[in-house]
Amino acid sequence: MQIAGSQLVLSATDLSAFHECAHRTVLDLAALSGTLERPGENRIERQMLEKRGLEHEARVLEHFRASGRTVVTISRQPGGDSVSREAALATEAAMAAGAELIYQGVLYDGAWLGRPDFLLKTDGVSRFGDYQYEVADAKLAREAKGAAVLQLCVYTDRLERVQKALPEYFWIVPRSKPIEPMPLRVADYMAYYRSAKRRFEGFVGMEREPPYP
Repeated sequence: MQIAGSQLVLSATDLSAFHECAHRTVLDLAALSGTLERPGENRIERQMLEKRGLEHEARVLEHFRASGRTVVTISRQPGGDSVSREAALATEAAMAAGAELIYQGVLYDGAWLGRPDFLLKTDGVSRFGDYQYEVADAKLAREAKGAAVLQLCVYTDRLERVQKALPEYFWIVPRSKPIEPMPLRVADYMAYYRSAKRRFEGFVGMEREPPYP
């Protein structure tokens, strides 16, 4: 959750947090406005988790490379609205060029920011031609969890807006040996996601009494 100008920019992580606990969203909004200071965190624990996540992501990237896909990597430099827009334009340009695999792409429209690990080129029809893209995300969990599925729905929703076509699948790539991407049918989840998204957008846009934690 961040502010770009006067616009509140939401993310897949924000939606997942709201789905688990609306009070978490109240606290996030308070921290964003400066009325509440975020609590400290265990830096070593966070760094270890990030290290494990990056190692798994690297293994997944090598798995896709080994399958013969050429990779286009989108630079993710820290920054605000302008940096996100530049990365989103670079992602769209890679899609228009027909990249087989886009790593660390950015999907951003000024209101929602999505950062899927991978965009996989597949058969189909889109505004780019006789192909389209599907989202894949590397996850340390060995099974598909609700928060991860909601994140993939956000990315897929953003992706549909860019390529003007809804993919048939998105993919979770759990930590396993060998690497085995897990397909999930988009149509099975999008109705629930859209309902959750409407509730979330309505919640962050209203004056409210704090909910019970």
